[in-house]
Amino acid sequence: MSPFVILDESAIKRLKRAVGTECELVVGVGDWLSHLNLFSDAQVYDILKFIRERVESFDEAVAIDLAHPPTMLAVCDSRWVSFTGAETFWDTETSEVTESLGEFALTHIMCDVGVLRARMDYRRGRFNEDQKQTAAGSTGSA
Repeated sequence: MSPFVILDESAIKRLKRAVGTECELVVGVGDWLSHLNLFSDAQVYDILKFIRERVESFDEAVAIDLAHPPTMLAVCDSRWVSFTGAETFWDTETSEVTESLGEFALTHIMCDVGVLRARMDYRRGRFNEDQKQTAAGSTGSA
């Protein structure tokens, strides 16, 4: 089981295969989307395909300390998905890209992708510390 997301290992493998990514941040966004309980697995995969390149580019920029603006994923009225810098929306009901929503969106669920990445880094650090302490404890009692 991955210590960084709630999805189990088989779900992570399916997600990576379906979306065509090895980027942990894309998996983290997929984990966040899955736990909203708004979308089927297929819809999550489609959303991730829509934003994958932008998430991967953001992750690469952060990894090499390039300046980056706040980066957000927005789910509008539990149907349309947008991402910072995208000029279109993903319509989860029709599985198509759309230029506009057709009506005003009332409800917005936001994911700050930068904070999600920071949380994953924090969890990775805690996991590594726990592993070191466990290893030190097992060698110290031998």
